[in-house]
Amino acid sequence: MRIKHLLLLPAIAFSYLVEAQNVFPAGGNTGIGITNPETFLHIKTNGAAAYPSKATRGNVMQLFQADNNDLEIGVANGTNTRRAWILARHVTVPQYGEHYSTLHLQPKIDVMDFYRGVAVGYPANVDMPWGVGLVVEGNVGIGTLTPQEKLSVKGKIRAQEVKVETTNWPDYVFEPGYKLPSLSETERFIRENGHLPEVPKAAEVEENGIYLGEMNKILLKKIEELTLQAIAEDKLRSKQQEVIEQQSKAISKLEQRLDRLEIGKSNEQIRK
Repeated sequence: MRIKHLLLLPAIAFSYLVEAQNVFPAGGNTGIGITNPETFLHIKTNGAAAYPSKATRGNVMQLFQADNNDLEIGVANGTNTRRAWILARHVTVPQYGEHYSTLHLQPKIDVMDFYRGVAVGYPANVDMPWGVGLVVEGNVGIGTLTPQEKLSVKGKIRAQEVKVETTNWPDYVFEPGYKLPSLSETERFIRENGHLPEVPKAAEVEENGIYLGEMNKILLKKIEELTLQAIAEDKLRSKQQEVIEQQSKAISKLEQRLDRLEIGKSNEQIRK
C-alpha cells in the first residue's frame, strides 16, 4: 500500500501543474519579467525598440488571438521611447499581419442616450457627457504631424455643409451713419495697393491662408457697399433721366411756341 501511494504522488503533482498552472495568488501583485511588481499584473520587457510591421509584431506586451484574428498591445522597448500601440489584424494571411482588422473603441451597442464615447487628452477622472462619440483636448492633425489649430488638415475636405460661427456681421453698412466709400476712393486704393480695401494680399493668403468666417464678412461687406453704390448710381440715373425728360418737354413746348409764332408771321404776311 505504501508503494502504491508513492506511485500516485507524481500523478497528483502532474495533475496539479496541468490544472493550476495559470492560477495566480489570491492576494498581492504578480510580476512577469520583474521581481517587484507594482500592480496586480506587472509585465516588463527589455531590449531594443521594435515596432510592428507586416512581418513582425515589435515589442508586444500582450497578444490576444481568436481563430485567425489577433489584438496586439505593444510598448516600445528602449529608454524614453514613450510609444505604445493597440493593433488588430489578421494572424497569417497571406503572410503575417498584412490584413488589418476593425478596432472598435467604445462600440455602439444600443441607443446613444446612455453612451459615453472616447476621450483623448483629457484627465482620466473627467466624465464625458452622454451621447458624445469622441472628444479631443488639444490640436488634431490629419495628414500633418504639426497641427497649429484645433483641427489641421493637409488635403481636401468634403462635407455636405460647414457651419462657421462669427460675430459683428456687416449689416452695419446699412445703418444711416455708415460712411460709404466712393468709387473714386476705391479706385485710388486699388491703384496704390493692388487689392481691395480690407481684403488681404495674395502673398499673405498664400502664406497664412484665410479664416472663412472673417473672409465671408469682408466679402459680404464689399457686396453690401457695392449694392448701396449701385442703388445710389441708379437713383442718380433716374434723376438725370427725369431732368432730361423735363428738359425734353420744355424744349418740345418751346418748339411748339416757335412753330405757332412762325405760323402767325406767315399768316400776317399773307394778309398784307
